[in-house]
Amino acid sequence: MYKGIFSLSLLPFLIFIPAAEGATIYVPDDHTTIQGAINASLPGDKVIVRPGTYLENIDFSGKAISLESEMGPQVTVIDGSRKECVVTFESGEGADSVIEGFTITNGETTAVWKGGGIWCDKASSPVIRNNIITDNKSPMFGGGIYCMDSSSPLIEGNEISANSSTYGGGIRISESAPLLVNNTIFLNTAESGGGGVSCFTSAAVISGNIITENGVVLGSGGGIYCSEQSSIVIEDNLISGNHAMGGTYTSGGGIHSFESTTTIRNNVVKGNAAPFGGGIWCSEPSFVPMIEGNIIDGNTGSGLNCSDCSPLVKNNIIVNNSASSGAGLKFYLSSATVTNNTVVGNDADQFGGGIWCQDSYPTITNTIFWKNSAKIQGPEIYVYSGTPDITFCDVKGGWTGTGNIDADPLFIDASQGDFHIVFDSPCRSAGSRHAPGLPDVDFEGDPRTGLFAFPDMGADEFHTHFYVNGKVSSGGTATGVIIGWPQTSPVMLISGSDVLTDPMVTPYGDFWLQPPWEHRVHFQPIPNNGVRPVTRIYSGSLPPGTTLPVQALVGTELSNLCVIEVE
Repeated sequence: MYKGIFSLSLLPFLIFIPAAEGATIYVPDDHTTIQGAINASLPGDKVIVRPGTYLENIDFSGKAISLESEMGPQVTVIDGSRKECVVTFESGEGADSVIEGFTITNGETTAVWKGGGIWCDKASSPVIRNNIITDNKSPMFGGGIYCMDSSSPLIEGNEISANSSTYGGGIRISESAPLLVNNTIFLNTAESGGGGVSCFTSAAVISGNIITENGVVLGSGGGIYCSEQSSIVIEDNLISGNHAMGGTYTSGGGIHSFESTTTIRNNVVKGNAAPFGGGIWCSEPSFVPMIEGNIIDGNTGSGLNCSDCSPLVKNNIIVNNSASSGAGLKFYLSSATVTNNTVVGNDADQFGGGIWCQDSYPTITNTIFWKNSAKIQGPEIYVYSGTPDITFCDVKGGWTGTGNIDADPLFIDASQGDFHIVFDSPCRSAGSRHAPGLPDVDFEGDPRTGLFAFPDMGADEFHTHFYVNGKVSSGGTATGVIIGWPQTSPVMLISGSDVLTDPMVTPYGDFWLQPPWEHRVHFQPIPNNGVRPVTRIYSGSLPPGTTLPVQALVGTELSNLCVIEVE
């Protein structure tokens, strides 16, 4: 009892004692080396490093400090001299241990359990932000970064390039749960798995990254490799130009998922290559990947290849892929659920331009198969063995099944990659509302249908929407499209200075724009096809890097938020 009274009596004094601010230590002013400054620091200190090249291999030693460059990574280099890993976190560091703004290079370790550039071990979870991590090597794991033993760092805004190892040329994740956000991961190589990123028995989130031109010499997973009971979320990334072409049976040019529960959502998976699953490859029956809302475009070796597993595949646009057989979708020993996809323009050298099935029993609903091709047989659908259940689909040339049609889906402009449907599309309201795995929204997040309405076929749902085609250059022209019900008015675009954290709820829908608001000129009512093209000339007052949030008002309905980026 006395101890409790004593503690309470001190409380007023504790409240008014200001927290001590950490010191700022400069390198080389206060200490000639970065490691010397780390050794001398106390929790909460900030170590600022002046421009220069520092030939060091540093260890945070559990220090809760922020290590920052003064002038950025282009002029501030930590060079490991090929002696050891450049930066080590192995003392349980947490989120208050930060490294930011350096080029981290020339790391090379002979120890198989260490990474080349940065090594996180023993439950360390630092913040690794805005660095250039390049030209590092490890003989086994994580040329650029290696996370192991329950480490969960935040890896954000880095350029990770030209690193190499056996597994995880750019990043290796082993029994860990890091968050990879907004990094550019490119030109990394691995011998056996994961040119860009390799995940082993982990629970990582990989979001908002550009993962491009990474490769595997002999194994699988040119962009991302997931294996051994990993639970990985891969969302909102650009995964392009990666390859796994070193052997006859290599797979997963963009993404390889093996014995893993992988959620692959809202990515652009484009121009990757592998003998099997040039875009995405997944396997093993006890794991159910979710493949949702992706644009899978122009991959070599099938857009999506599923072997001995049965994923839920919905709201994807699968176009312009190529393979010997099964150019768009390829199923082996699979009972996948395939709902509301758009499968167009895929080309097979032999069989199954749109889809190829062997010993498979997929359930395929509300999906468009159009203008796919195969040189021998089955331009849209080829069944080698098994019995796919195909209903409420638009199949060029026709297919027996309830609700199936054979009619031009009337895309706005498929030749330019625009697979939105017009108001008069025969696919509008032609789907089944009882489709297994029916999504609540389409590939862009527009709502599907209410309880009593019928959903559209394909990845797109006809709904009020605004989007921009192509890139926007400073002083150039942005061509946009407003989708809405025919003859609806008024029609106008509204822009804001930024995006609100929480939208304003209005009778017209959620309003996301932060003031000041600029009202664009009004446009003519929506034409009969439901498509109103709009053009806006952007002046030189919008420099490259500017973002312009825009919403459309169509009649009494606000569209989605569209953030235009000026290049």
